[in-house]
Amino acid sequence: TNQKKVTKEFKNKVLEWVSIDDSIRELRKKTKQFTDEKKQHEEYILNYMKEIDEKCLNIKDGNLRRNVSKTKGNFNTSIGVPLTIFSFSNDPSQIYVLELGANQVGDIDYLSSIVKPDIGIVTNISDAHLEGFGSIGNIQKEKKSIFNHSKKHYYGKEIDILTNLSNHPFKNNKVFLKNASIAFEVCKDFMNNNNKEAFSEMIADFTLPKGRGRVYSLSNDTILIDDTYNANPESVKAAIDNLARYSSKRKIFIFADMKELGSDEIRFHEEIGDYCS
Repeated sequence: TNQKKVTKEFKNKVLEWVSIDDSIRELRKKTKQFTDEKKQHEEYILNYMKEIDEKCLNIKDGNLRRNVSKTKGNFNTSIGVPLTIFSFSNDPSQIYVLELGANQVGDIDYLSSIVKPDIGIVTNISDAHLEGFGSIGNIQKEKKSIFNHSKKHYYGKEIDILTNLSNHPFKNNKVFLKNASIAFEVCKDFMNNNNKEAFSEMIADFTLPKGRGRVYSLSNDTILIDDTYNANPESVKAAIDNLARYSSKRKIFIFADMKELGSDEIRFHEEIGDYCS
């Protein structure tokens, strides 16, 4: 990227800045420089579902303690990821959990090439953003492209569900159990042991993030489940499964549109109707 130093006088003050041709390209360049320098003494983790790992990676193992910083909000794009990285502290004991977002072919590969994570995680692959990807095959290829840039990787489909969380408040939440199981495998790299009971204690007070199945108790014994963050066919079915486990006589499922599903959007919505019945 061509750079040019610009000097201009404004209100009796001399202002200086650097003019560049392509801000995205320059941001990528600076981020790669930044991460390469930090990688000399720090570790990076890349994750799609970051909330569970933020909790689980606040590790206590004897005198070992590692603090965790994570992606805030939806800062998971070609602009958001660099800004997130620049916001992290320089504490050498820090673990970074980054979420990489994608809605078209090339997004994950591009972001992964910038971050070059020590550990790459794909928790799940499903029919989401089909409008941009074109097919589930393209989604699978793109998500797994993170593994091309990771020293070590985990794929949720290849990880067994933990069996020692039978007393956890979210023991019937399939999504939580899957993500907790993935987090345990990742934590083992840092804990250097296979203590499932210690892990279970670490996540005993874990609460679901806002919009991702969080439960609210209202008046008249009414329960509200907030699962409004986003929707694709698989996540909606998981939400229905979660609702079905409640023993209430009357259950109301409020369902909005699933977006970015391409030409098969009607079929996917009809499948949800069939799943409810």
